[in-house]
Amino acid sequence: MRKVQCLDIGNTTTKIGFFEDDKICKLKQIETKSLISDSEKFIDLISGENGDLCYCSVVPNAEKNILEALNKFEGSIHVVSPSFCAGIPISYQNKKEIGSDRIANAIATYFTLSLPAVVIDLGTATTFDIVTKKGGYEGGIILPGPQGFLDFLNENTALLPKVELSNERSVDIPY
Repeated sequence: MRKVQCLDIGNTTTKIGFFEDDKICKLKQIETKSLISDSEKFIDLISGENGDLCYCSVVPNAEKNILEALNKFEGSIHVVSPSFCAGIPISYQNKKEIGSDRIANAIATYFTLSLPAVVIDLGTATTFDIVTKKGGYEGGIILPGPQGFLDFLNENTALLPKVELSNERSVDIPY
């Protein structure tokens, strides 16, 4: 049985999925700001017994804290990037501009869905990315996330009220 841990360090939320073979068996998440202030709380979840670690990050401070806390990790650690992208083609011209989170989404899409596909990721930012069989990751756009749009509308319209999306997040998602 092959085990792997996949860590996604996002602007608002950090998630870790534990996979056995090709199936996710557990998913945990915390707010990224708590990861920056106290990574030890989260680091206890990551263990060599759970397999190698593969991660993507759009928050350099959180990534730095996690990597420092993992100094005794016995497994391999891989960062998703244009040079470590599971062999999918990347036809986007400037590969260094692509966030590792977007490459991770493209990898999952490339290997699990019918192509071509448009990947939509709603978070602090909303991204739309195009993935094809021949070109792999082809590019996309970044827009403000749902809360950003709501804040903009409130600040720039006369009658729309301030709306706050709930920050309640499930800590443990059973599978």
